[in-house]
Formats: sequence, structure tokens, C-alpha cells
Amino acid sequence: MTSKKLIMLAVLALCLILLFAALFGEKSLFKTREMLLKNAELEESISEVSYKNARLGKSYKVTENISDSDYDSFYRPSGNEFFAETTTARKVLISLGCSGVAVFIVLLLLVLRKRRISLANNEAIDDESDDNSFFNKRNAKDAIFDDKVVDMRTKEGLNKVCDTIAVGGVAIIPCDTVYGFCSLVNDAAKERITAIKERDPNKNFIVVATMQKAKHLLGKNITNDLYSLWPSPLTIIGYRAGNGDEKIAVRVPNDDKLNNVLNCVGAMYSTSVNISGEPPLDDIRAIKARFGERVDIIGYDPDKVFSAPSTILDASVFPFKIVRQGAYPRKDLEEKISLQD
Repeated sequence: MTSKKLIMLAVLALCLILLFAALFGEKSLFKTREMLLKNAELEESISEVSYKNARLGKSYKVTENISDSDYDSFYRPSGNEFFAETTTARKVLISLGCSGVAVFIVLLLLVLRKRRISLANNEAIDDESDDNSFFNKRNAKDAIFDDKVVDMRTKEGLNKVCDTIAVGGVAIIPCDTVYGFCSLVNDAAKERITAIKERDPNKNFIVVATMQKAKHLLGKNITNDLYSLWPSPLTIIGYRAGNGDEKIAVRVPNDDKLNNVLNCVGAMYSTSVNISGEPPLDDIRAIKARFGERVDIIGYDPDKVFSAPSTILDASVFPFKIVRQGAYPRKDLEEKISLQD
């Protein structure tokens, strides 16, 4: 049952409770036939006492022989005279009528709200009709999802991506900077991504990792000053821990969804989605058309806003050297570490 239906039922139940209390409760606003009869009896008693006092020449108050409880009962306000003759059957009809009106009002409000949302969506689509960017077309956002393309905004889609990578598959997912080919860090995955990108097999890939995994990969070969720069769009090249001659490029991303994947697998290769030498692709339809048959799964997040590619810092030399200027500004790095000109 939807939240709208639950709200409607809650409002209906509240209306019925309030009407029942007003019509049948001890403090009902409607006069009952029993109250009218009791008031008539009290009026007769007052008239009789007044007559006797008049004959005896007494000037006592007319309510002398009437108890306090009877006096209070007689003078208590008892509601609208229009309902003086209201019977139980009429009260039930009044309750049903008022409840029907309440339900009608709630349904009307829901219909108006739905119509307002529909009109707003149509206006938004009309405003964007001249924009060729896929990310601004709402209908296209939903149409792209299928067995190959999953929604990274959902738990189900995120789990499918994690499971695919964990068993050795290759996925295309939105990373912290651009869409990337992602896989476990092993030789088989590296060879497969290299073939997909048509890239020089001698070139290495960037590794994205959790902070814990990054420290395991680099160890003490980089300083705490460099570790403090993460998470950020900064890739650091350093010597791999336990192998003094092998260099590795590592980044700890500042992206919640990507970190959810990394929490499952620890570390992944990540390289831009393109053929080597061509610009990276950021249009999901172009990505699916070009690489959909060559990868195991594609994760898509319509709400993702990409930045420039990461800045690459070579920390295997000193002073450190910027190999590629990207999303992490040089001036911010210069405030924290020593850089070559």
C-alpha cells in the first residue's frame, strides 16, 4: 500500500473517531430526547414550587426544593437546537455523510497533487526538448535501464555491480571523476581491460581503493602528509609496499557510491571509458553502444555530476612532480607539499 493511501485512510479514521465522539460521547453537542424530557420534568417541578410559595406568601427562591445536581443538569448548555430531535439513525447518517465528504476532499487533493506533478514534469521535458544531452532528458533516463545497465542509485543495482566485480568481471561505473572500466586488481582483469581499450599492454592502470587498502598497497613509501590529502581527486604514484622497484598509482576517492563498491572489493583498477587516444565517454547511450557487449555490466547514475580527471602526482621523486593537472588544483597542493616547477 502506498504512502498516499495510508495517509488517506489515517485521515478517514481520524474523521470517524471525532464524529463518533461528537455524536455519541458523553459531551455530545446534540441534545438527546432524554435530556429534553428531563428538562420538562424540572420545569414542572419549578412551576409547582413557585405556585406553593406564592400561596403561602413566601419569597424563597423558586429552586428551593430542587437539588444542586438537578439544577446543574437543567442549566447545562446542551447544544444546537436544530439537533434536538436527532435520533441514533440520523446520527449514523450524519457520520457517514461527513466521512464521505472527508474522503472526497482527500481524494481531490491527491488528484490535484498528481496533476500538478505531471504538469511540472511535462513542462520540464518541454523546456529541455532542444537539449541533446541525455542527462537532461527524464524519459531517456528511465528507458536506458535493462539487464545490462543497472541503476547505481538503488541497492539492487549497487549489489549487482559489486557482485560482478567481486567474481572477476569487468564493469563500467561512474567513478569520482569520469566513467571508468573497473575490475579487481589482477593480471587477468588487466589484460581484458587492455584489450577492450586497445591500449599498450605495458601501461599500468590507476588503482582506486579505500584508505586502509591504499596504506596496504603503498605502506611507508609515501609520507603521512600525502595520506592526509585523501580522499580527493588526486592520484599518487609511489613504490609498492614490499616491492621497492614496482610503481603503483593509487587514489582514495571522495565519492559515496564508489566507496560503497570499494568497501565490498577493497581496491579496483579504474581507467576512463574510451579507446586509447580518444576522449573519455560520458554519454550512457554512447557507452552502451560502444562497449556494452564487451563488459559484464554497466552501472548508471543519472544524478552523477562529473569533475575533471584526477590530478596525478608522482611521489616517487622529490620534490614531488605533477604528471597531469586535473581536478585537484596545483595551488592547493603547493600549500601542503613541495612541488617541482
